[in-house]
Amino acid sequence: MLNAELPSHKEMEAAQLNIAIIQTQILFSYSNTPNMNFRNVMMQQFEKNRTYGQSPYYPIFDVMAWSKFIKALKNGEFKRKK
Repeated sequence: MLNAELPSHKEMEAAQLNIAIIQTQILFSYSNTPNMNFRNVMMQQFEKNRTYGQSPYYPIFDVMAWSKFIKALKNGEFKRKK
């Protein structure tokens, strides 16, 4: 028991990648059941009712996002790197 070898770092990375791939394949292999469809429709309706009477959110008018963009532009974060 104490002489057991631990898997190498590369083997662990490969195993984690394989697990992620398998999880993605499982997720996409299932089709929506009637219960899932009902839940999705109800969540959409809930979101629609929750924001009823409010102006919709438009990211183009977000002042904080614009300030971050202008700071990044001044810092040269959008310049092409050679």
